[in-house]
Amino acid sequence: MQMRTSEAWRCAYHESMHVMGVRGHPEGDTVLSYFAKSVDSLQPLDKAMLRAWYSPRARGGMTPFEVLPILADELVKIMPDKASAMKSRDAFLSRTVAEMREFADGRGDVPTIVKQSGKSSAEAIRYGRMEMSYFLGIAYQEGVTVKQDPNQAVQWLQRAASMGSRTAQARLGAGAFAQR
Repeated sequence: MQMRTSEAWRCAYHESMHVMGVRGHPEGDTVLSYFAKSVDSLQPLDKAMLRAWYSPRARGGMTPFEVLPILADELVKIMPDKASAMKSRDAFLSRTVAEMREFADGRGDVPTIVKQSGKSSAEAIRYGRMEMSYFLGIAYQEGVTVKQDPNQAVQWLQRAASMGSRTAQARLGAGAFAQR
């Protein structure tokens, strides 16, 4: 790891957050941002991410989409205006589900982050649509961010399975759903 001496603390916190399981590099006041101001401790956003990551509500094997509401709830807790933060959270989760559905269905645009990553090949987009279909199936099966709906769960899991998702095939094969 290369760093300026003046950035040693921030880099140590940054890498420690990765070791604790937090992936990615979000923007904002967090040690995970590459463009953070100089910090000598974890920021409120970092602490919220860790509380979400280690929440009793989180369990191994969850999809990123299943963890998203847990993180959103932790973010609401650190906001000064809780009522406004809850409205923003609900709008964000609703918009995210709508965008996931459109992308998984082949109608939505490829997410900007995927385009910018240089990984927007036809195969990568197909894989993303398969994975998004699986995430939606789990969301509807578990009632995460959406109302629990076994029919929608089966529809999205069947779509993911038909695209080659072995985890979707396994879920469908486990007989966890009443067949339509």
